Amino acid sequence: MTPAEVVRDALLSEVLSTAICYLRSRGVEADLRSSHRAHACDLFTYVRDISHALAYQAVCQDQIDLALRILRVLGHRRIALHLRQIATLTCRSSVRSRLLSLLEAESDTIDALQEVEPLSFPIDPTVLAYMRQVERL
Repeated sequence: MTPAEVVRDALLSEVLSTAICYLRSRGVEADLRSSHRAHACDLFTYVRDISHALAYQAVCQDQIDLALRILRVLGHRRIALHLRQIATLTCRSSVRSRLLSLLEAESDTIDALQEVEPLSFPIDPTVLAYMRQVERL
């Protein structure tokens, strides 16, 4: 399996950290450092770049659910912002129009994906008030 295939499988099964450990144990990080690519020295950057390319490929193939899943596994909290960036930077007008119509039609659904999951324990009200003040800054 190529490193890109390992990352793809890890994204689909939501075990990205295991894939990074696997790639590191296979010496992929050393291969990246020895290659002549500008971003090649960091395994995390490499995995992120592959993941973003897979998300873009999913959008191009009209597999929006898969793209949203990939972005969620990567830990993107602002999925709508990422999709807007794809729409603005792509040269494919079909992808741009599809994403913009999706962002308009399903803004509530995408906004719900951006929310942080609630904690399983209660938060002290004073801490919550402080967090809200910091958020406004």
